[in-house]
Amino acid sequence: MIRGMTLQSDKSHNNEDNHLRATLEEVGVLLEAGDTDRILLTAAERILELIAPGLKGLGDSVAAPTIGLELILRCVGVRQIESFTSILSLVKAGHPYSAQVLLRPMCEDLIFAEWLKSLDTPVADLFIQKKAEVELARGLIAQERFFPSARQQFNRSGRSTDARRIEFFEEKLREAQQALKALGESSGWGRNDQPTIKAMAEATGSLATYNFFYHATSAAAHSSLHHMLRMVWGSSDEMTISNHNFDQYHSRFAITWGIWLLSSHLAAVETFFGDILDQLDSDRYSTWLALVIIPALEHSAPPVITRDELKWTQR
Repeated sequence: MIRGMTLQSDKSHNNEDNHLRATLEEVGVLLEAGDTDRILLTAAERILELIAPGLKGLGDSVAAPTIGLELILRCVGVRQIESFTSILSLVKAGHPYSAQVLLRPMCEDLIFAEWLKSLDTPVADLFIQKKAEVELARGLIAQERFFPSARQQFNRSGRSTDARRIEFFEEKLREAQQALKALGESSGWGRNDQPTIKAMAEATGSLATYNFFYHATSAAAHSSLHHMLRMVWGSSDEMTISNHNFDQYHSRFAITWGIWLLSSHLAAVETFFGDILDQLDSDRYSTWLALVIIPALEHSAPPVITRDELKWTQR
């Protein structure tokens, strides 16, 4: 029995060595070609291939789950992989600017997961349950007010605003909020539903991540004069207004920092799901990750503000 296990282990080890050699050969070819965009896209695809089976395990076979910390960490992990997969799809489809918007929820989910992990499990479980009640109550109130108003606007028949239903949901909302305020006071984040994302980042030592990604991704998700002016590009004789003027930059920014956020998240939850995410310890994963992250850090790129933009604004 032991001999059989040893032979199986040796076979697996040899297979991994063969896979690593193939990975190093592929990396060598990419580096020799010197095509940064192809390097980033290939690295992203290979990382997904390595971690997808483990992340699929986060969402599979969850029987009668309890609403609490482990369930939400599973949900966030699945959200991260879906967001990053969508980033790659948008880049390949020629919409890299829109891909950047997905970095915002990836950043927020990373900080949120790290903060939840920092809480005692009973506190985290209670917070999750009551916060979910708050969000559900707010959604119910909003739709109870919207649909009758919208029907009236378009002269359609249907149920009018039900003040009693709204009052019932508002009472549920107040009860859940009071429970969260009491929990916040006893746990140190004050009389709010929850800390701000910035406060969560401060509590978990993630403030540098928050400052960089929140600034960059907020500009993509909201109205931003910086991003609007970046659309105006060309020569002094003729300019065009389009996000496509910066397609290459948007693509590199979305993929590079999407890989950063995804890998940071997986490292943060590995203690919970190490058996599922065992590929994080593989040399192949480390190789592809290093191929993207090390040059990004060494060259401070892609940046939030490019040199070309500074020249344009000084004219």
